Amino acid sequence: MGLTTAVLPIRFSNESKQRLRNLLTKHERITLVRAMLSDTIKAVTDARLIDSYSLITPDIQFLNDSKPAFELHRSETTGLNEELSAYVTILHQKAVQNVIIILPDLPLLTGPILDELITAGTQSQRPVIAPDWRRHGTNILFFHLPLPIQFSFGEDSLKKHLASFTTAGLEPITYFAIETALDIDDEAALQRFFLSARTQPAWQSTNAYRALWVDEKRKGKVT
Repeated sequence: MGLTTAVLPIRFSNESKQRLRNLLTKHERITLVRAMLSDTIKAVTDARLIDSYSLITPDIQFLNDSKPAFELHRSETTGLNEELSAYVTILHQKAVQNVIIILPDLPLLTGPILDELITAGTQSQRPVIAPDWRRHGTNILFFHLPLPIQFSFGEDSLKKHLASFTTAGLEPITYFAIETALDIDDEAALQRFFLSARTQPAWQSTNAYRALWVDEKRKGKVT
């Protein structure tokens, strides 16, 4: 099946999750970002089919403060797509065969779900794209090296990635599950997360859920 490396691009700033500013303070938003990163890291480390893990970030403070069981790589570029392209080139030089890029704001992600997604890609020898819950963005991207396309993370990235793979003569698999789709980026996603957690006890054990509900007074901010 080949060696698979997971790559998580990390970006912390005081402007994180601005679309949640009507519900959460700046401190609460940063806490949520870190909690979702912890949930995503747990899923990656629980996955049986991921052989190595890398966090890439331009954030020096994060690199200084963090000592996870991941390879830490300081990005030298300013844009996410350029950052990922540069690092994937390094992985190709190291003879890595498969890469799975995971945006680290997926609190519901699990190891078995990642294994299922990777299996779909390795058995078919096709790239796999996991879109966000609105089916506009790309939350996870699995592919074989060498890199066949240019990354297009950002607005309408799902459509752009699908088109790029098609142009490259590849037929990507679209993998959709709530665990890979629900990225908490705005108020609608946050409401969906809490509404679903009421009937899904496992969701209540996530770091993201605990971070949001640690202060009982905060409960009045969601319905």
